[in-house]
Amino acid sequence: NGADLSVLQAGKLGNPVALLIHGIPANALLWTKVIEALSSRGYFVVAPDLPGFGYTEVTDKSQYGIQASADLLNDWIIGQGWKDIWLVGHDIGGGVAQGLIVENEALFQKATLSNAITADTWPVPAMQGMIDAANAQQFEKEAKSGTFTEQLAPFVRGTFVNKQQITDEILETVFLDSKLNTEKGRAKFADLLRSLTNKDTLAYMEVLKKATLPV
Repeated sequence: NGADLSVLQAGKLGNPVALLIHGIPANALLWTKVIEALSSRGYFVVAPDLPGFGYTEVTDKSQYGIQASADLLNDWIIGQGWKDIWLVGHDIGGGVAQGLIVENEALFQKATLSNAITADTWPVPAMQGMIDAANAQQFEKEAKSGTFTEQLAPFVRGTFVNKQQITDEILETVFLDSKLNTEKGRAKFADLLRSLTNKDTLAYMEVLKKATLPV
């Protein structure tokens, strides 16, 4: 579909696949230590940047969002020929993981969801503030001015139990990165924010009740 998917990977191709899907406002680098740990235990680990994050590029604004991201990853997985995947999703990545289970449960052996969005339990206030700014066409201006950096930095630091894990370098490269610091990154992230709605996760609920995948 013309998308250019940026993916971190480690381990031996042909080993059992573990697919790690990050949340907001992170990118795939969130999983660095997990990638190292799982690949050392015999997994082939892949961690994509979702559309709107990191280095992934899409060709159309319709390719942003929870279900659109699930569609993109489903097509990619099928293209790779992977099966019996360990599916791991965090935050909105957990919502994308739910979309993948709804769309193609047979691809997965098991799933792990961490602090995942579901149904209408999201957006949380911090996310809703960015969504509102994007919908008002103000996100890019406010991000360029540093407003969101000032708000996000303490918010992100506050989510870490072990404060030593959130260094200035990790804060910058994983959580702030191009989405706040470059014109192109701000535009991509604004498009992503405008796509975010809980209608997809609400729609998943009835199908997920029938899912048999171990979670």
